[in-house]
Amino acid sequence: MMYEFGLIGKTTEEIELYRVTDVGVKQHPLERITGIGDIYIASGDASAPTKYLHNVSEPERVKDLIREAARQERERRRVMVREDF
Repeated sequence: MMYEFGLIGKTTEEIELYRVTDVGVKQHPLERITGIGDIYIASGDASAPTKYLHNVSEPERVKDLIREAARQERERRRVMVREDF
């Protein structure tokens, strides 16, 4: 996953999918009504242990897509996270 942010300058950060350990959604009542929310992604990456994607449309669906992509990448690389033990 790659994040780019900044208005004048640009910063790019990446989290390898196989390092994603947890994904969740945070929504306020108004966000639930409008169908948007924030997604947090926790990873084993020391430089970016938790990242947030703000104002995502259909956040539950996107969360599930990220979780499944991370699972598939761990499977492809034959990597296990601590909770798999």
